[in-house]
Amino acid sequence: MLGILCYGVGVVVALQQTMTVSAVGQLTGYLQAISSLQTSISVLLSSVSSFVTGILYTSNIFEFLDLPEKKITYGSAEFPHKIKEGIVFRNVNFGYPGTDRAVLSKINFSLFPGETVALVGANGSGKTTIAKLLLRLYEPDSGNITVDGIDISTFNTESLRKGISVLFQDFVKYERTLKDNINFGDIEKRLSKGDIANVLKEAGSQGLLDEIGSEDQMLGRRFPKGRQLSVGQWQKVAFARSLLACSPVLVLDEPTAALDAKSEASLFSHLKDLSWHPTSLVITHRLETIKQADRIIFLQDGKILASGGHNDLLMTCPSYAQMLSQDCDKSVFE
Repeated sequence: MLGILCYGVGVVVALQQTMTVSAVGQLTGYLQAISSLQTSISVLLSSVSSFVTGILYTSNIFEFLDLPEKKITYGSAEFPHKIKEGIVFRNVNFGYPGTDRAVLSKINFSLFPGETVALVGANGSGKTTIAKLLLRLYEPDSGNITVDGIDISTFNTESLRKGISVLFQDFVKYERTLKDNINFGDIEKRLSKGDIANVLKEAGSQGLLDEIGSEDQMLGRRFPKGRQLSVGQWQKVAFARSLLACSPVLVLDEPTAALDAKSEASLFSHLKDLSWHPTSLVITHRLETIKQADRIIFLQDGKILASGGHNDLLMTCPSYAQMLSQDCDKSVFE
């Protein structure tokens, strides 16, 4: 609106003069000046708007800077190469800083050597938080977590990360070769020809190599001749990567979300047959995955509501049965 008004004034002034060469030059000068003024005013208003918007968040910055610093410290103990006694959560409580709501309250359970335990519960019940506490991405507000009787806070960083392999639902899709994608699970290993096929076989995805064609095939579309995979194929690659290090503890967060029922069954049947028998914590909503677990821990509102086998929980825990009837395909559930 301001620009139109300025242009109008310039034209009126020019028309009041005799339309000589001089007048045309003056009109051109007016229009250029008006255009420059309009641009300057627009930039000024935009800068003022950005400045005012920034001021609204200034208090948040100072609140953040005033938060007490909380460092995660590590010790010098070595993570065990094989779990002998188990993993124990004792009276673990956790809440996010700045909130009064307890995400986890008085969590007590054990993972026995070689056992596959399924963490089950509605979204927001605290399943992934338990996994992140075990990985020391979070620190409990109170209580402790031990591995073979040793508090996890005393393990050194490198051995802890080697001792626990993890596959989150939002895994990374590396646009590199199939071999590199799997090798990132343990970069110290030098994989020879044929090793990729063996790892995929252990992951229950031996057919994936035939589908892709070669272990040197570039994955993704970023580079020339790259091949894009389906989400399910990417998930199989990520699962194989998590097995490469042969870690004694395996954490899987919704590992079969993008897989069909047949691929899911194959994956978990191979999980139980792994030669090094890892202690596995699996977060899942899939009924077929739940039923294959050695034990199920059912969470509700940050608390353990029940623990046991699938059939036992169906009989003794109405909330568990109700959740499955809502989340799972009823024909499979029945």
